[in-house]
Amino acid sequence: MQSITENFIQGEHYWRDHRSALFNKEVVKGAFVRHPEDRFLSAFRDRILDNRDNYALPHLKAMKHFGYRHDLDPQRKLEVFLAYAGACIEADSLRTDRHFRPQVHNIAFGHVAYDVIGRVEQFYDGVLSLFERIGARDFIAGKPGLERRNPSTPYAIELTSKQRLYLEELFSADYEAFGYSRRSQETPQDR
Repeated sequence: MQSITENFIQGEHYWRDHRSALFNKEVVKGAFVRHPEDRFLSAFRDRILDNRDNYALPHLKAMKHFGYRHDLDPQRKLEVFLAYAGACIEADSLRTDRHFRPQVHNIAFGHVAYDVIGRVEQFYDGVLSLFERIGARDFIAGKPGLERRNPSTPYAIELTSKQRLYLEELFSADYEAFGYSRRSQETPQDR
């Protein structure tokens, strides 16, 4: 939560404020989502290949059951990660790691009445829309600092057609809820 007049209100100790805000019609509620394929590949690059903050450690033991080994090439690691993530989502999508579970769960889509659901791909426009809703467009318009932070290390990784279809099945709720195109149905010129 953010107040223009106060600092961020973040963390578990503010849960009562957060709960109250969710049901307060005066509070503008917003969330940002990302294309499911881009988000999944980013999670794979950040969390598995780059192993930021040793994030992968708890997952690697379980991923060994899906054929994971440190010496695998990145494309094979992606195949293993997709199988692992799929098994997690199919077993209990609500308890799947937030970095690779469906976004509809992360933002409680259908349970929270959002005023704005922006797309990471048009982040500045979404932020501007939120500030317009609270009557503070001038506060944010033209401000620097909304550029992308902590980008993933670039790896030349591409989903196969079969993997893309499986990913689209796993995240079908996100595609439907947020209107993202399914790349399996696009031609290369559409991308």
